[in-house]
Amino acid sequence: MSYLSLYRRWRPQSFREVVGQKHVVVTLQRAIQQGRLAHAYLFSGPRGTGKTSVARILAKAVNCRLGPTAEPCLSCDSCRAIAAGSSLDVVEMDAASNRGVDEIRQLRENVGLAPVQGNKKVYIIDEVHMLTQEAFNALLKTLEEPPGHVLFVLATTEPHRLPLTIASRCQRFDFRRLSTAEMTDRLAQVAAQEGIGVPAEVLGAVATYAEGSLRDALGLLDQLLAYAPEGVRLEDVWEVLGRAPLEIVGRLAVALSARDAGSVVDIVDAAASQGVDMRQLLRDLGAYLRDVAVMKACGAASPLLYVPPGLVERVTRETAGLEPAWVWGLVGELTRAEGEVRWTDQPRLAVEFVLLRLCLDGTSRVAEPAAASLAEPSAASPPVSTVEPAVSTASPVVPRAEPTPPPGGRETTPVLERQAEVARPQAGGPVDLGKLWSEVLATVRRNRRRGNIVAACLQEGKPLGLQGKQFVVGFHPQFAYHREQLEGGFRSMVEEVLAQVLGSPYRLVCRELGEAAGTVPDEVPNRGADRTVKEQVEERAEEQAEERVVERVAQEFAGLVLDMGREAPR
Repeated sequence: MSYLSLYRRWRPQSFREVVGQKHVVVTLQRAIQQGRLAHAYLFSGPRGTGKTSVARILAKAVNCRLGPTAEPCLSCDSCRAIAAGSSLDVVEMDAASNRGVDEIRQLRENVGLAPVQGNKKVYIIDEVHMLTQEAFNALLKTLEEPPGHVLFVLATTEPHRLPLTIASRCQRFDFRRLSTAEMTDRLAQVAAQEGIGVPAEVLGAVATYAEGSLRDALGLLDQLLAYAPEGVRLEDVWEVLGRAPLEIVGRLAVALSARDAGSVVDIVDAAASQGVDMRQLLRDLGAYLRDVAVMKACGAASPLLYVPPGLVERVTRETAGLEPAWVWGLVGELTRAEGEVRWTDQPRLAVEFVLLRLCLDGTSRVAEPAAASLAEPSAASPPVSTVEPAVSTASPVVPRAEPTPPPGGRETTPVLERQAEVARPQAGGPVDLGKLWSEVLATVRRNRRRGNIVAACLQEGKPLGLQGKQFVVGFHPQFAYHREQLEGGFRSMVEEVLAQVLGSPYRLVCRELGEAAGTVPDEVPNRGADRTVKEQVEERAEEQAEERVVERVAQEFAGLVLDMGREAPR
């Protein structure tokens, strides 16, 4: 007899052998015992979690010579035929390759035939979401009112793709991913029954990287046994999977935390020499640091860890000196960096560049508390609803520290940010609201998209001051339209400018001023002689029309010159 893969040999044959789906097994067994078996079931869940296996076991339970029974005997003719796939009373249909309306019509014609050997004729339709809309329509009536001797079991990995008319006629069971502990125990049982000596840490790694699919775990174990018949080691798991060895990932994390650029390059070279995919190296490093952060937050015994169970103590020891805040910041950077490296033609160069960039300025990329950039307002601050003079009594804005220039001496501060520093108040002094307002308007106007229009709306307001993390602007009732525009689509642009000018995120708050609100200070631009929003829009439309005319004339002129060149005698 030809060799059978482990996942085929160890497929569960009875309800007691099903792993990790107790809520499904118990419900089906009690339904059989109470005579409450439905006519149609929908099994949904990830791959390799036992949907088709449970469907076959259900078919055995209803057609067993002892049945319907909560546990098939596995020894009668019906149970043996179903296990061998030769039973005439169990019809398995792959909807991925039989997805048309003709196949469903043939099924409808055969539904009326009585079972040959057992009590029920069971139809198992795998990957049922692949059926066409016409096929679903043809199946609908039969699924709703089948003959009494028919039982439907629909299996799918994508239940959201089923029409509601189909799903509503079935009892749905959601199969869940198996935990690492459940799969490790099952793999240990299989290894013991097969007489194979596999270290516990290898079984833990196999279960972890199978990601909840017992079929994938058994398939990977089978592949490892073929790769290393004399004995499977943990290093064999990395080689077969193409993953970065845990030792390399751990060294890389420590080198990044120490900002050791030379060690980072050497470790990347070592990974490349071992054939590790560079994109996979970034993914493994991100998963490793995520586990480090989870261990520091939830403890080494947390079930949320992705590190194989046998290696948790080792990882805890190697990463004892890493700060949790730095780890979380680096995980976010690696997630973004993976998107940059995904489509490049030179992945190693891209990975080295990303890691060196994180190594050189990694500390500045770790998120810091927002309170470090702006002090909270004092308790004696006046209510913001009253109009204050140009100099506000709110707490001063603390200027941000200048970033350290990278090696080479080139300045990396953006031009816009350097200009915004001019209007920033000095530490310990009051906020000059007039200069601050002027800088905000000037920065908004420099935006090429809608800067002039947003500034035209903004300048109709009056700055009332800073309150906590809010920048409050008041508008008279006749400028309600401008206030509504700023509270709507223009808000994001203004808040970006406020973050640039003030050095910290601020929220724009627009309020309505009363008639007795008083006049606006001279140095605060309010209701200037500039154009209205409508005039701004009209002028911009005219400019765009002129640009299109000039572009069209230039194209016609270029075409004319080209034609003249073609017609010129040689």
